[in-house]
Amino acid sequence: MDGPAVALSTFSNLGAWSQVNFNVVLSLDANRCVVATFQDSGEFSTAGEALPAIFPRGSTATATTITLPDGTSVTLGNTIGTAGVRLSLVEARSHHDADVPRQCEAEGDYWLIAEA
Repeated sequence: MDGPAVALSTFSNLGAWSQVNFNVVLSLDANRCVVATFQDSGEFSTAGEALPAIFPRGSTATATTITLPDGTSVTLGNTIGTAGVRLSLVEARSHHDADVPRQCEAEGDYWLIAEA
């Protein structure tokens, strides 16, 4: 099985977002793009909501695992704690140089993962 299509960006410095932590499950959608499904409801999320995920540039993927540039590995299907920011694709591209595979482009917001 081929690995998932992974969207990447230069986003890595959380700044004011450093305390933002969400529990998400990473999975693949029908286009083999990684999505983050929120497990908690809060100011920036609703439990059960799924957003396309964008990872820090330098992340790598196999069929079952995403490895972040700092060496942290997350397994698809597991609940993880993640810090990041919710942005539109236009904002992600203009502010964080997001590179999103065409099949992963979606309307609505994305979840930019800074750490897991």
